[in-house]
Amino acid sequence: MELSGLFANPGPTSFIQVITGIVEALGDRESRPQPKSSTPTRRHRVYLTTQQMDELVAAYQAGATTKELASEYRIHRHTVSIYLRRRGEPRRHQPMGSEEVVLAGKLYESGLSLAKISERLGPAPNTIRRVLMAEGVEMRDCQGGPSDETMSDSGKGRLLPKPRQSKR
Repeated sequence: MELSGLFANPGPTSFIQVITGIVEALGDRESRPQPKSSTPTRRHRVYLTTQQMDELVAAYQAGATTKELASEYRIHRHTVSIYLRRRGEPRRHQPMGSEEVVLAGKLYESGLSLAKISERLGPAPNTIRRVLMAEGVEMRDCQGGPSDETMSDSGKGRLLPKPRQSKR
């Protein structure tokens, strides 16, 4: 087999034959599948009927979460909250009121843990922590001392152990 003929530059007639073969192999443009558009498809709005809204409220009252209802009705969870508010349905997990925040701050500063405050007031410990930090309350670490987050630069970010008392 002669290799020089295979790798030689094609002449004008062979080039046209190659292009014609490619065009014929590709076929008509309309018959080929078109690539998907790079722009995202627009979501369509979902409107719930009065009956569906009644079912949504009943399911919420029965214990379904807004996330579960959003998935079931194919709407955003914020939209579920809007529908519930329009129907006068109270939210299960309401934000802490200003009186609760003050009480939580006093309980925390008296030495109670976030978990104990959570048991008394209801919101999760991390929610209480976040609210108290927003109010400027200095957080303790789990051993009761100032946490690394709230220590001044003079502490160099290290907590020193408490000195031991002798048992004399």
